[in-house]
Amino acid sequence: MLINLDNNFYKNRTTIFIKNMPVIKKLSIFSFAIGLLGIVVLQCIYSAPRPVIMPIVPVWLGPAIIWGYLFNLGFVFVAAALLTGRMAKQAALLFGAFMLVSFLFFHTPAVLSLYPNHFGSWTDALKALALSGAGFVIAGFYPQQPQGGLFRLLDKMSPVGPYFFGIMMVIFGYDHFIYLQFVETLVPAWMPGGAPFWTYFAGAALMAGGLGMILNIRLAGILSGAMIFLWFILLHIPRAFVDPHGNQSNEWTSVFEALAFSGVAYLIGTKPKRIKGNTARQGIAITQGQGRAAV
Repeated sequence: MLINLDNNFYKNRTTIFIKNMPVIKKLSIFSFAIGLLGIVVLQCIYSAPRPVIMPIVPVWLGPAIIWGYLFNLGFVFVAAALLTGRMAKQAALLFGAFMLVSFLFFHTPAVLSLYPNHFGSWTDALKALALSGAGFVIAGFYPQQPQGGLFRLLDKMSPVGPYFFGIMMVIFGYDHFIYLQFVETLVPAWMPGGAPFWTYFAGAALMAGGLGMILNIRLAGILSGAMIFLWFILLHIPRAFVDPHGNQSNEWTSVFEALAFSGVAYLIGTKPKRIKGNTARQGIAITQGQGRAAV
């Protein structure tokens, strides 16, 4: 009986939370789900995992095409869960855990064995780490306590999500100063001020945004989300249309990554505070503040 009461309490609490969630937060989760589905489409086209998901499929795992389709099934489930709100927390936790495993056991060994002295070779690995953080950040927005030992364990990882994402931001910002000449080629020619200015500005902004996320400065996440979304519109989409098939549609991968990352950065800047106390006190808080449950 007690278990059923707890399940009903958390189910009702989640329903209240989702109904009262501000539209822009729903759009942020929506943008992440759409970005994930975009990666699914590309994996279907090229019959293999995108490098950001898994850089190299080891021979002992079998054909890459099999894993590409398996990942697609999983990602479609995650996207559907986020778009419908059903099992969203569990799906986000599983996604965060999967991408963390990919970062630790596939990306990191591949970089260390193939390009140990090339700092830029960590790009996809850091994106994988950020995607792991994204899963944990999104999971933290759903207040119910998941059932099962695995999900309860993964739920404890939710607070590290902003750190994973912030680390990527800081290092990518630093990359702007190391690979200045390359980054300058990414700046649209029509932008006033010149490519060097915007390269330095973007690098500094990325580093500041990442540090702000790590230090739990909410404005950093909001501003970073807006900045990445602007890049999504002004930089990544035009580049994808100019070179849609180059390097196995790498520019389109960047489009979907930017869309997903912009939503996650905004969520980090508006993440809810956890309610402290026992279940009874939480129930009183929810009852008294149903209309404000998603502030």
